[in-house]
Amino acid sequence: MGNGSAGNTLKATTGSFFAVSWFVLLFFATIVVAMVTLSASQLQGRLLSFSRADTPFSVWQVERIRKQWNVQQAAITRQADKVVKQREVSLEIETSFRESQTKYIILKGSYESSRDEIVAKLRLFEPLPFVQIDDLDDQELRAKIDRTIEDLSPKLLAPTRKAVDDLHTAYLKALREQDDGLRQAQIASSAAGVANSTLQQEETILADTEKKIDEIINPDGQMKVADVTRIYDLMSEFAFIESFALGALYKFAILPNEFLIMVLVIAMGILGSTLQLTYDYYRAGGVPQTSQFLLRPMLGAITALVLFILLKAGVLVITDSAKLGEVAPLSPFFIAFVGIVSGFLSENALETVRSVGQSWFRGVGRDQKPRWASGLKQHLSATKTIADLSAKTGVDATLLEKWINEEVPVPVDMQKLIAVWLDKDARTLFTDVPPAVTT
Repeated sequence: MGNGSAGNTLKATTGSFFAVSWFVLLFFATIVVAMVTLSASQLQGRLLSFSRADTPFSVWQVERIRKQWNVQQAAITRQADKVVKQREVSLEIETSFRESQTKYIILKGSYESSRDEIVAKLRLFEPLPFVQIDDLDDQELRAKIDRTIEDLSPKLLAPTRKAVDDLHTAYLKALREQDDGLRQAQIASSAAGVANSTLQQEETILADTEKKIDEIINPDGQMKVADVTRIYDLMSEFAFIESFALGALYKFAILPNEFLIMVLVIAMGILGSTLQLTYDYYRAGGVPQTSQFLLRPMLGAITALVLFILLKAGVLVITDSAKLGEVAPLSPFFIAFVGIVSGFLSENALETVRSVGQSWFRGVGRDQKPRWASGLKQHLSATKTIADLSAKTGVDATLLEKWINEEVPVPVDMQKLIAVWLDKDARTLFTDVPPAVTT
């Protein structure tokens, strides 16, 4: 007895665990799909408020623009990287140029000091051919120093000659170092000029590339600044949704709107059925039949889809019928409401569908007979005349007048044709009730 009780307890616990796990899975899946489809539907609806050159945006237009945007943005990034690297190179070369200039100035000072020393030493001897060194250019001064030392060397004592030679050696070394420094400064200056020129070219290319991305958004330059800003925001929003949730929202956002609506309806039908299952489970302490775990969500999905089709067809009307046409799209929240109610109250929804179907089939049989044009006359006008109706239908005007005056009933096929011509519901134009007989 105890083992049986324990077995029942274990079975109940296992069943409860399975039920709760199944509910969690259903709720999680349907809520995720609902969130994604609702967000995608709202995004597509919001795009209808955007326009460029009086053409409303669609999600695919935005997607094409975004792809061009991404290509151009990648080009801008690459060019910007090149500019940054070239700036670094230019800065490095400019620094090297300044260092070489500083070094040259130091070397030049050292050379001039050595030159002045050797000139001052040579002026101590007579006859000295130096009168004014400022009157000589650098090349002439060097040659004169060399000739003077060559002429004086045989006449000088050994210590004096050594002092002059040392000064001359220092002078020649300073001269070489100055010349080397000058060459290095000239090379650095040339490199800096090339680097700066290259930088300017790269910056010009970057500016031209950045202009092209504006042409993608506003090719004719006629858009308002506010609209351009909104489209830039759209590009950023699409970049976010493409990376969000592994791209699930992005994939739903670019689906055809009709397919997106169907997915939303089915997901909401499953969610409504799951809600009903959960309610029944906790209210009754368990689900009577395990098969309901699988069948009820599928029943909710199918019922929601059928009910939505009836609404779109205009057979079942629970809101303003004008909003169910193609001119104004259905609110995604209304669609979600229809799906949830259909899933939650599947039995009631099926009875409604059954009742509508039966009424429609009864109406089909009733409509297959001539009826009286009780409401036709009041819908005729200056733009909707008997002559126009005769031209459209091919019916003689005399017979049309008899129909309008309710002298004879209107055939079934003509009822439909006249209703279409007037853009009215046939039920407002024709009736089974014959006109009153006047005596």
